[in-house]
Amino acid sequence: MDVKKNFMQAAGELFGDAKSPDGSAATDTPVRRDVPSPAAAPIAGSARKDTSVLTSDLTIIGRIEARGNVELNGALEGDLVTQGDVRIFGKVTGNVSGQNVTLLSGTVHGNIAAAERVQVDAQSAVVGDISAGDLTACGRLEGDLKLKNSVTFEGTALLLGNVETKVLAVREGAQLCGNLQMTAAREDEAISSPEKSRQGSASPKTEAEKEKDR
Repeated sequence: MDVKKNFMQAAGELFGDAKSPDGSAATDTPVRRDVPSPAAAPIAGSARKDTSVLTSDLTIIGRIEARGNVELNGALEGDLVTQGDVRIFGKVTGNVSGQNVTLLSGTVHGNIAAAERVQVDAQSAVVGDISAGDLTACGRLEGDLKLKNSVTFEGTALLLGNVETKVLAVREGAQLCGNLQMTAAREDEAISSPEKSRQGSASPKTEAEKEKDR
């Protein structure tokens, strides 16, 4: 009997028709128990606010222009121009321009221009010319390289093209096929040339001037 009364009391508290054990209506107001809603799950693949991410399932045909950083995981048939950094995990058929350009298992069939640095890892390839401040190459490059400061070829690098730079570093195992032009030597030669020209253009002294010097 006590079990039945306890069951009826519990059912009444749950459904709002509570009764006391003696059968009279309970005077206490039933307690409402709110079930907390689950927290919103983060959006998969969300990136930093300053980076535009193109996912691996995208293929874009056309030119892309941006102001911030760009990360390309899919394929682009067209030029990519931005004022920020570029990270390429996919494939670009077109020219790429940015502050820093990094290829990580990526491929570019086109020219690359970077205001600061270009990095190409061992699983990446570039078929086109590269111009930048500095270059670190570990992968395959087919094209001419023009660097304002330095270029480093790691042991896995392969270059088919010409190099113009101030500082050159080649690790053991790197393969280079092309011409090398050191711009620092050329600039020093250009500075010294006017002095040689002035010395060569001086008119020879006359016999009277020679006698005077004696």
